[in-house]
Amino acid sequence: METPAAGTIVDTAAVGKRWVPAFAGRKVPRWLVAGPGFFVGAGLTTYFGIGGMTAWATGNNMDGAAWFLVIVLPAYTLWGLGLLVAATSYLSRTRPECALHRASH
Repeated sequence: METPAAGTIVDTAAVGKRWVPAFAGRKVPRWLVAGPGFFVGAGLTTYFGIGGMTAWATGNNMDGAAWFLVIVLPAYTLWGLGLLVAATSYLSRTRPECALHRASH
């Protein structure tokens, strides 16, 4: 059995399936896809990046193991930043064409 390419899966996910009553056969709104990416990305970046790194740098409330501070805080921070970049990229790539731009060509 072959595994479909990731690009194929992403493209087919942009159109609602028949078994989803609200989106059956219609395009899924861009913000419904990108919204959770922004929300989770901002949460991870804020909590681990700003909060965790600030607490680590100031020495406040950091009784955890050294591996947690060195590996986990930067990893979750990068994951959050990656989600923010991916959500921004998705909105940029799926933006509808401007009517003025379309008329001039």
